[in-house]
Amino acid sequence: MNDNNDLKANLDAENPAETTTDMQPEQPAENPAGQPSGTPVTPVAATGVPDQDSPAVPAAAQPASTPAAAAQPAYTSVTAPPAAAQPAGNPVVTPAVGPDAQPQANYYVNQNAGLPTGAPVYNKAEQKAQLRREKQEAKARRKATREAQKQFALGEKGGSARGRSRWIALVATGVAACVIGAFLGGFIANRNLSPQINSLSSQVSSLDTQLKTALSTSGSSATSGSSDSSSDSNTTTSSGTAMSVADIAASASSSVVAINTSSSQETYFGTQTVEGAGSGVVVSADGYILTNNHVIDSSTATVVTMSDGTQYDATIVSTDSVTDLAIIKIDADNLDYLTFGDSTQLRVGDPVVAIGNPLGELQGTVTSGVISALNRSITVSNTTMSDVIQTDAAINSGNSGGALINQYGELIGINVAKTSEVGVEGIAFAIPSEVFEPIVQQMLETGTVQRPMLGITGADIAEDNSYGFPEGILITAVMDNSPASEAGLTTYDIITDVDGQGINTIEALNSYKADKSAGDTLELTVVRQGQEMTVQITLALMDGSGNSSSESSGSESSGN
Repeated sequence: MNDNNDLKANLDAENPAETTTDMQPEQPAENPAGQPSGTPVTPVAATGVPDQDSPAVPAAAQPASTPAAAAQPAYTSVTAPPAAAQPAGNPVVTPAVGPDAQPQANYYVNQNAGLPTGAPVYNKAEQKAQLRREKQEAKARRKATREAQKQFALGEKGGSARGRSRWIALVATGVAACVIGAFLGGFIANRNLSPQINSLSSQVSSLDTQLKTALSTSGSSATSGSSDSSSDSNTTTSSGTAMSVADIAASASSSVVAINTSSSQETYFGTQTVEGAGSGVVVSADGYILTNNHVIDSSTATVVTMSDGTQYDATIVSTDSVTDLAIIKIDADNLDYLTFGDSTQLRVGDPVVAIGNPLGELQGTVTSGVISALNRSITVSNTTMSDVIQTDAAINSGNSGGALINQYGELIGINVAKTSEVGVEGIAFAIPSEVFEPIVQQMLETGTVQRPMLGITGADIAEDNSYGFPEGILITAVMDNSPASEAGLTTYDIITDVDGQGINTIEALNSYKADKSAGDTLELTVVRQGQEMTVQITLALMDGSGNSSSESSGSESSGN
């Protein structure tokens, strides 16, 4: 089949709606001079450029009779230039896209139709290639520009040797200028301020000399006062130089001892020996030791271990269950002892050091803390103690009876208890020196503690009790031959007030009586079987070594 017919068929397939009614038959091509009529036209590629891979067919090889050009339909492929325009001996070929490419039909015939003879033929592939080359060249130019800018910037920032040298020179110049300016400024300021500096130095030297003189005088006075005191007694002091924890431990540890006790206890299985442990503080050079009453209570054998490991058998001198204090004695002389400090001068936040025998096995343990609170009231073994010191210094079982020392190395508390609730730490208590000092003096002088008492035991009644009783102190027992029995008080009487002070608890009554003396008269407001009455009672001294004459609170107090 003819190529032109193939192309016509393809165009009809792509444009089925088109008709050939407007198409005029193509005029026969003019034969070039010297070319016989009927010479075939060399096919060209779709681009209109002679196919380089398809050699021209010689005229002699063509069939003798070729259909006339007039028989060709319109929209045929573009004809090749006249033979006269072709170089002699150079066959016209169609271009190839690849090594095995075949000539393709030109589907873009309309773009080249009607061009004059010899006009350049439109080539889409070549135009795309040209555009691609131009883009690549523009991209290469942009890349070269960026590289040039980068190199220029690096050179300005020190990327090159020349740039680095320039920056180093600038930095060095700036540093030199700063140093010179500072030197000149200091020189000028020194010249202007020298008189003031010299004057201040003289004043500081003068103050330093005065301070050293004052400290020296204070130290001499303290030494003199200490030498005037008896070695067998204790005095209260509140002056001195603040000491470090290490200094306090070094000076006080030899005055704190470990106490081990044995007592007999009747059980279901018979008599058993119960052992206990605690701490104590040497309060005199001749062997008197202060501790808690609950440490040596009911003890049948008491052994004291000194800080150097020396052991002594101890005897009980006096006990007081009201204040939970006791004095024991060992047969020893020239012992180191602690001086009493003034607990009334303590402030919350003041540093303190605790020394004792925790767990009964760790003698000489030192812990430190601060005063957490003052004038606390606690209940220990059904005994209420008022005005105790609260501290966060670590105190454990076995520390009872140990020392609480202030920053001047003075004894200001006897450790007595700690809060033992699960999850609670850093809450411990100590009996202040203002409480134990007069008790110790009585014990050392008389061997007993005497205080004005009423001679009753009782329990507090809350205001919102379910029995309808008035708020006050319920008397549960009256001691024989006591001021209470002589005044006519009986069991189940309720004390609702004392001297019109609104005193209606055992703790308040104890605190109020602490400031009274034997022979003082109290006016009690008492409710008996629903009837209110007033009772006058005169305080009397009673032995405080046993429960029968002690004052405390709890579910049932020990005595008032």
